[in-house]
Amino acid sequence: MNKPSPKFSMSDDWATLIAVLVFSDSDPDKLVGYVFIKDKNKKPVRWKLPGGKKEKGETPAMTASRELFEETGLYVPPDKIKQLPQGHQWRATHWSLLYSVRMLESQTKTMHSNHPENEGEIPKLFRLNHFEEIRNEYDFLEPHLEKMNIVESYLEAGLI
Repeated sequence: MNKPSPKFSMSDDWATLIAVLVFSDSDPDKLVGYVFIKDKNKKPVRWKLPGGKKEKGETPAMTASRELFEETGLYVPPDKIKQLPQGHQWRATHWSLLYSVRMLESQTKTMHSNHPENEGEIPKLFRLNHFEEIRNEYDFLEPHLEKMNIVESYLEAGLI
C-alpha cells in the first residue's frame, strides 16, 4: 500500500464534507444554525455533514457542490464553496476534504431529499441550540463532530 502524500494532490482519491452555515435573513452576520443529514438506512442513525466521494473529472469543489445538491436539494455553485484546509485529513484510502457554505435561512426552504441520486439521506436545519443538544446526546457522527469543531474555529476567527 502506498503511503499518503504529505499534502493533498488532485491525483489522490478524496471525499468531501460540507458544513452548511445558515444565517439570518434580517441579519446576514448572525448565525442561526446548520444543515445536517441523517441516513435512515444506517443503524444507529446519526446526524452528519453532507458529503461524498468524487466522480471522474471533478474538482473537490465540484464534488462538494454535487453532493450537497444530491443529499439536500440545495444548489451552491462550486466557486461559492470555501475550502477549510485545516479540516483535510488522510483516511485509510482517501483524503477527507472539508468545505463550508454560507446561506440565508430563506434559501434552506428548498431543501429536500427527492434527488434521484439521494441514497436515503434526510436533510434538516438545526438551530444552534438544537445542534448543542444532538452534540451532547451523542446523536452526531463522531468524526463529523470533530470537523464541526474545526468549522467553528474558522467561524470564530472570521474566516467563514
